[in-house]
Amino acid sequence: MSKNGSSRREFLMAAGVSAAGFGMAQAGGEAAGGKAGIAGPLHSPFPSLRSVFEAPRSTFFGVKTEERIEHFGDGRSGRRLKLVPRDPKTYYLADGISGEEEPHSFQLTFEITNNSILCSATQTGLFKNPCIFSRMAPARRRGREFDSQELLGGSAWSFGLLPKGGRPIRFSTTHGAQLELLGSVFPLFSYLVGDVSVQLLAFAPRYLDSRKLGPRAILAVIRIQSLGKEAWEGSLFAPGLKDAGEVDGSGLSTPAESPHPRFTELPLPIVPGYEAAMCLDQTRWDPRCPEVRLSVAPGKDVICSFALLLGTGAEDLRRTRRVILEQSALEWFNQTWESSEQRYGRLSIPAEPYFSESYIRLIEGDSSAILYSDEGRLFGGGPSGSVDYGMMLFEPKFMADTLRSLAGYRRRSAGSPAPQNLNHSLVSALGLLPSAGLYYRATGDRELFRTCPGILEFARDRLADILTLRKGNAWLFPSERLWDGLTLGDYHTGSNIMAWLAFGGMGRIAREVYGERRLGDEWEEVAAKIKKDIYKHCVGPSRLGPRFHEAGNADGTFTAGHNGEEAFTTLAPFFGFCEADDPALINHAKLAFSEENPLYEPAVDGIWWEERGNRYSGVTTPGQLAMLVANNDESELKQRLEQLRTLTDLDGSIWWWPYLYPCNDPRNIRRRDWPVDTSKSGFTMAIAACLLVNNVLGLSVDAPAQGVALRPFCPWNQFSWIGARLGHSTFDTAYKKDDERIIGRITNRNSRPYVATIELMLGKGEVLRSATGKGIREREVSSTTRFGRPAVRINTPVAPGASVELTVEVS
Repeated sequence: MSKNGSSRREFLMAAGVSAAGFGMAQAGGEAAGGKAGIAGPLHSPFPSLRSVFEAPRSTFFGVKTEERIEHFGDGRSGRRLKLVPRDPKTYYLADGISGEEEPHSFQLTFEITNNSILCSATQTGLFKNPCIFSRMAPARRRGREFDSQELLGGSAWSFGLLPKGGRPIRFSTTHGAQLELLGSVFPLFSYLVGDVSVQLLAFAPRYLDSRKLGPRAILAVIRIQSLGKEAWEGSLFAPGLKDAGEVDGSGLSTPAESPHPRFTELPLPIVPGYEAAMCLDQTRWDPRCPEVRLSVAPGKDVICSFALLLGTGAEDLRRTRRVILEQSALEWFNQTWESSEQRYGRLSIPAEPYFSESYIRLIEGDSSAILYSDEGRLFGGGPSGSVDYGMMLFEPKFMADTLRSLAGYRRRSAGSPAPQNLNHSLVSALGLLPSAGLYYRATGDRELFRTCPGILEFARDRLADILTLRKGNAWLFPSERLWDGLTLGDYHTGSNIMAWLAFGGMGRIAREVYGERRLGDEWEEVAAKIKKDIYKHCVGPSRLGPRFHEAGNADGTFTAGHNGEEAFTTLAPFFGFCEADDPALINHAKLAFSEENPLYEPAVDGIWWEERGNRYSGVTTPGQLAMLVANNDESELKQRLEQLRTLTDLDGSIWWWPYLYPCNDPRNIRRRDWPVDTSKSGFTMAIAACLLVNNVLGLSVDAPAQGVALRPFCPWNQFSWIGARLGHSTFDTAYKKDDERIIGRITNRNSRPYVATIELMLGKGEVLRSATGKGIREREVSSTTRFGRPAVRINTPVAPGASVELTVEVS
């Protein structure tokens, strides 16, 4: 989609742009990875593989069967078993066998990854497009020579049954297959083959310590149950791969598709990798014919387990085999399950349980585009992934490893020219600097910056370069494009918010980490001037009141509109630039979905990328998520959250381009197809997760200052979150509201004290009677206003293991 200059792809390759996640981690300032000092596991280990199949599973994500009566043109009718979404509100359809029979390019996939290996499973259990990140390799494209990521791919992998005396049956071609997600994360496929029930669980093994890279393997655990009156005799057959114990140089694979469907916005070629399989635990097979002979008594079951390996060569496969054999399949699953708990905790929203699952799927979808080489080099997935915003909350390791790419940076020599065309894309020119400040605020990780002085040196050069772009008296900067989409006006609002974030965040880091007080003060002073001038030059009147405009102009006029990929204004409350109830923000977002925005498409209530009515253009989701900040009250927010639900696929992911021209029916939603063959959008999923956590649930952390806040603006009367992970900090939080009282609670699950802020907003027409709390002194309680309504706020210390609770009585 790029027409010239620096593109969104190139920016996101360099800077990453992330989604979000939750779990149980360590307190700010402590080493990343592992659990917080006083936070225990949420779930006891599974005692057996059989018990794993009874684990909690998602209600809303996956595929189920539904019997329907269909009428034919000749007057006849018949029953048909059809695959349908588990969530009845999504506009997306089930796919493939017994589904809607959509074209191959529309195919629904569920990604399985530990960020060392990635595999895309179809809804019927075909493991497609396994791949790993091998290395950086010389590449040439469109006349340019450069270093590019090299992905190694594997063949498509599938399992099946061979009944004694019968014909082989591949599970992936079985009608009526169903798909559930254990813990909202791990795919569980179910099949009914004659008198046999089959369940297939697939996962990529992880370590509890997220700093350790998981093995490049997909583990498959298969449960075969006999439902008949006689014993079932036959064989379970596995992918036709060499046994990992006997693999040699002939194990080269045949990748199924290039570029990988998860990275279509970054079309990297896929090189054949080396692949193998192995039996685990008591499962035994003949390596010359990969099948396991079975005899299953009536009413009984048999469990088999396998590992499917992908590597750079025979020795790499043997190394992975040794790692896998260090633990049983059950031990690997227990460790992987607990790792997921550490990341996500347990969020409960009784009135709308969908959103207690969707944040997990958003983070899983975003992080599925992130891969590590065996040397620890990170590939962020380009526009398909996003390593910063959301992942800084739920898996900050990704952002830390991205920032380390600047560790060896050395300043330009005196008199050396600055890079050209920095004003082509201000966001691209800022690179990782906005994310650096957010990462520091979320984690308090001083050690990373101390061991990577190149981050400060890069900031010295680049922020000085940015200052040279100023024209006139305004402390704002021009930008021709956002990434590859045009930015109109002299001072693009969202791009300049990113400049504010870069100067402010690096100013704090310079002062608090590097001891550069004078430099830090200078940068923070620039940030203050940028913010002041954004409100002066980019905020103007509208029929709703003051609003941010897409851009301000040097002559005092404004440029109306809202681009389909502009989301930095939407993220302004998460960045700390403004409050979520800022009228300028709300009005700007509301008017983005009106005829006052020339890029608005009323037929689908979406926003075009760059221009409308173009067969190579369409509605893009980053800009569309402005709908989540376009709300004055909870009822409006609830409607917008429901709209987001319709745009979410069956696996919980969100696509870059859900609608192409002519965009005339909101139910005619798409995954990927010609002419814009785009992927799932890690950037959009990151935005959604950040807004859900920061704006809706109202949770935020400032780890260096040891501060945590609970300031909900949600359409539900209750939620609780055990093990809510915010960067390297973990908390238990709860909120409850009825006709007489509102309660908010924070429990500190870290080894250091925090200062807790709780702000509870009264409902429309409610009157404050009293405000009390556990461990709160009267002088710590103050009256405030949020969204034009009375609110009560406290700021109070909370020791490790202690809780603080605010109760507001209303009438």
